[in-house]
Amino acid sequence: MVHAILRPHSFSFTTSSSTIEMHLSNVIGFTVDNHEPTSGKGKEKDATLSFVIHMCMLKNAKKNVREIAKFKFTCPDASHLERWQVALHNTLNPPGKPNNPSGRRITVIINPFSGTKTAPKVFAEVRPLFEIAGVLLNVVETSHAGHAREIGLSLDPNTCDGVVSVSGDGLLNELVNGLLERPDWKLSCKIPIGIIPGGSGNGLAWSLRVSNPISAALAIIKGHSRPMDAAMVIQHERRVWSFLTLTWTIISDVDLESEKYRWMGEPRFTVAAIKRIMSLRKYRGKIAFLPAHGDHEFEPSTSIPEAGPSSGSKPVKKGHVKCASFTDCEHCLGTPDHKIRSEQDTIPVTYASAEASVASLSQHSLHSVISENMDSLSPSSPTFLTNVPPDWTVLEGDFVLFVATNVTLISSDFMASPYAHLSDGAYDVMIIRDQPNLSRMKLLSMFMDTESGKFVHNPLVEFHKVRALALQPGPLVDGHKLKDRTEGGAMAIDGERMPYSPVVLEVFQGILNMMCFD
Repeated sequence: MVHAILRPHSFSFTTSSSTIEMHLSNVIGFTVDNHEPTSGKGKEKDATLSFVIHMCMLKNAKKNVREIAKFKFTCPDASHLERWQVALHNTLNPPGKPNNPSGRRITVIINPFSGTKTAPKVFAEVRPLFEIAGVLLNVVETSHAGHAREIGLSLDPNTCDGVVSVSGDGLLNELVNGLLERPDWKLSCKIPIGIIPGGSGNGLAWSLRVSNPISAALAIIKGHSRPMDAAMVIQHERRVWSFLTLTWTIISDVDLESEKYRWMGEPRFTVAAIKRIMSLRKYRGKIAFLPAHGDHEFEPSTSIPEAGPSSGSKPVKKGHVKCASFTDCEHCLGTPDHKIRSEQDTIPVTYASAEASVASLSQHSLHSVISENMDSLSPSSPTFLTNVPPDWTVLEGDFVLFVATNVTLISSDFMASPYAHLSDGAYDVMIIRDQPNLSRMKLLSMFMDTESGKFVHNPLVEFHKVRALALQPGPLVDGHKLKDRTEGGAMAIDGERMPYSPVVLEVFQGILNMMCFD
């Protein structure tokens, strides 16, 4: 005999030997078999008057890996089964609560060609979870480059309760750009965005702690969301949106050169990094940035204390706080209602050019720091970075490493910045300049610390939190000679190649609405 109890936040049952309690935040839903028991040929068949609880059990807390578990319960009669069915449905889908799983309309975008081409298989494995929860799915497989952007441009916020990307960071970048390019962006940016990792580069999924497809499906089904920053990136007449990284020098070289090893999955980045360090490149350039509030207080520290998912934020450097886990981080907390910047005209809805679009921001309630300084910060201006505002910092010389990141992890084994937060209004910038004591062995040693994030404390690395930045990439440096401007030079936005030319980036706080754990 099993005794089961359903409470507002948990479901427990007791056997003769033990008691098991399930928190409802891990319960996907239930299925019912309401056929009466039958008998035949002298013995009674198994009763089928039962219900099954489907849940996602935590297997690895550190990596937030879950596995599916099922618990079956048999009722004595149809009346008991009906009462359990009603009680379970109402508890998992409380009347009047927004974003209940049952009846939510989710558009799922799958890139069948991403990474190791496993995205369709990944989604097939978790699709039954959505169906058990009662989520209504509209599944679309992309057929060409830019398809996800087209979907983002056409989604109806009135009939779409969320959109999910099943791929790597590239497909998500297309989707985000489609949502933020729309005339009704103030509505479309509120559409919750979910991720089920299915590519070779799943940086945002790792940062949101949904790198495991089952955990990702659970987060989407439960419907919790939080605001996240995005950055407008401008190159001449081109404007794109970034949610992950802007990279130059060795980081973009590795990212783009690793494409030939895509069949390896995520290890491709490690292989390409070792190869590039052994054949090190240096680039001449100029960087200017507007420090985020308190960046001048950042001071070196010798170590980052260990922190687990429940330890919360720990101050390890003056003026900056480590994001141990965004679920416990006060800097990443917030609700879309008061954080998502959709109540103000923060983005131009029509524009003749990218620069005109930035200029138009000054007419709206949230000003753009770029629009205030177009003469010196316009990428196409002949006076670009010649007379920057006094509150900006300028760095000029030969550079080995440059990465600007919006999130903590840009891959499974690269914590680009342990101080990044979902919605702090800043990108974290790490820089290594050419210097007399720089050696390949020191770089290899530093890269060994990228998985833990400790590399930001390496004496070679300069760290800054920025609200905006401007970059003028220069030629490849070969000894004391400068090679052709474009030879070997590479830049990337969210892992996608961009023209090797001057670029400006400005962060807009909390403009995206990301589905993740509460």
